Amino acid sequence: DFEGSPYVKEQFKLFIIAVLRNPENRKIFQNAIFDLRFLAMNGITNIPNIWDTKLMAHMWNEEVPKSLSDLVYYFYNEEM
Repeated sequence: DFEGSPYVKEQFKLFIIAVLRNPENRKIFQNAIFDLRFLAMNGITNIPNIWDTKLMAHMWNEEVPKSLSDLVYYFYNEEM
């Protein structure tokens, strides 16, 4: 949990909201539903232009493993 001043916390939250709600910004998530639930619990909703790597991988090929490390290995054949 953030231990800074309430003012700094609120300003940071407003900045995050502005970035996430800007339709010009492409937001890329891995398993977006998890992150969107967390954001919604904190009052951050109506986020446009979301791309979900897990969902895209499933739509491309149902047989591909869906974890982020598996997708990196599958598409880039490198270990991170």
